[in-house]
This record gives sequence, C-alpha cells and structure tokens, in this order.
Amino acid sequence: MIRDYLGHTSVATTGRYVTINLQMKRDAMPAFWKKAGIKPTNAKPWKPNADLLAFLQSL
Repeated sequence: MIRDYLGHTSVATTGRYVTINLQMKRDAMPAFWKKAGIKPTNAKPWKPNADLLAFLQSL
C-alpha cells in the first residue's frame, strides 16, 4: 500500500524509507538547503494539540 502511494515500482525502493528516522531527516536538511542554494527559516518544530491527535487516532 505504501509502495503504491509513493509511486514506487518496487517494494525494495520503499524499504529504503523504512530505516530513516526523524533525526536523520533533520540532519539531511541543512545539506540539501546548502546544495539547493536555499536559506532555511528558523521555524519552531510543529507540535500537534491534543484535539488534533485525538481526531487522527479516531480515523
């Protein structure tokens, strides 16, 4: 199902994303911004409120 949503033709491709955690993504962003010539904003991390989490769990 995830393979289909991501548009991958192979489950092996999807498997690469399974081992990536949030900290790894955060660490990769500065390198991407530098290579792309984009100046990052210093936005605060998003934190959902309790009502939103309850709604998402109800789905």
